[in-house]
Amino acid sequence: MLTMQCGTCGGSISYMEQFAGQTSACPKCKSEVILGAVIDNEPIKVAPPLTHADEVRLKRERAAEEDAKLNLLLKKAGIALGTLVLGAFAVFGVWSAVNWLGNSREREIKPQMVALAAEAEKLLDEKNFDAAELKNNELLKLAGEFKITDTTIRRIVDNASLQKAPIREGRFLAMVRDAKNLLGSKRLKEALKKFDEAIVIGQGIRDPKMAVVAALKESQAARDVIFPDVRAALERDEAEAAAIVAEAKRHETELANQARAAALAEEKRQDEMKKLAVLKLKYRNAPKSARDALNALKRIQAKTEVGVNKFDYSKQLGDSWGEVKIFVESPEGKDYSDLSDRMRRAIEYYKSAGEGWTIDTLRQTNWSQADQEIKVLDSALNQQ
Repeated sequence: MLTMQCGTCGGSISYMEQFAGQTSACPKCKSEVILGAVIDNEPIKVAPPLTHADEVRLKRERAAEEDAKLNLLLKKAGIALGTLVLGAFAVFGVWSAVNWLGNSREREIKPQMVALAAEAEKLLDEKNFDAAELKNNELLKLAGEFKITDTTIRRIVDNASLQKAPIREGRFLAMVRDAKNLLGSKRLKEALKKFDEAIVIGQGIRDPKMAVVAALKESQAARDVIFPDVRAALERDEAEAAAIVAEAKRHETELANQARAAALAEEKRQDEMKKLAVLKLKYRNAPKSARDALNALKRIQAKTEVGVNKFDYSKQLGDSWGEVKIFVESPEGKDYSDLSDRMRRAIEYYKSAGEGWTIDTLRQTNWSQADQEIKVLDSALNQQ
């Protein structure tokens, strides 16, 4: 048996001579060594054979190493087990807390659910199906917010679930009865709407009873019968509504036109006032002949206001025109040409009224135009 020293850890390696030159592992540090190799260019030192004491020591060292490895493994296993236990306790604690909160919530809402169940039952007995369905849905919504463990609440919820179908059927049949009553009262639009609502509810009922099936067919048939009449009535209503809208628009347009006409009239009046102010300033010293001509026009105006026949009107027109003509053809008339022009226009209006004497509207229109001219002349010459 030969012995050599490990070049890595310095430990002893024993081997048989026939294995020299082969590769092996150091039993201490597990480094790869060549048996019989030279370390640092020095020949291998061959150790003496192991004594019994050495062998006992090596066994003890190996046993100690194995114990240390076992202890380390047990320590790791203990840590893992402790972590698992703590996790289990944490999960149990969370579950207990959630369960406690759930039970607390159940205790809190239990009186409310009992009251809702009693109200729904009472409304159902009274055949107030719409209100009963609302209460029932409110109860189920309240119960659906958490996991139920209380037996009373569970029984209430189960009963409410079972009542959904009877309530819906009762509501459907009640709506059909209401629709028939509306139809009997000739309230076709309301009846059609009620039949439509009932049909929607009836088609949503699962496993309907014979009464529901018959009422659904009857509702569909009634709807098909009254729909054309209702559509015709709706078309009439739409036509009437369109006529009302058209009339409103026409009235609105008329008001707008009147407003525009009033604005134009006001604008014209303001313009006339400005012109009149200029005339008053210009004709402050107008000659007496101008005022005489104006008075001649006023005399024929007076005749038209109190009533006059065709003969007297023609005579007064001739007399007035004579006085007006004296002024307009005089030098003063030429100097005040705008006054002369207004007087000529007034006489022309009076002449046109005489020519169309038999046509009352034409006569009145011409007299009105002449009055406007006289009004302006009177304001200018008399400084009113």
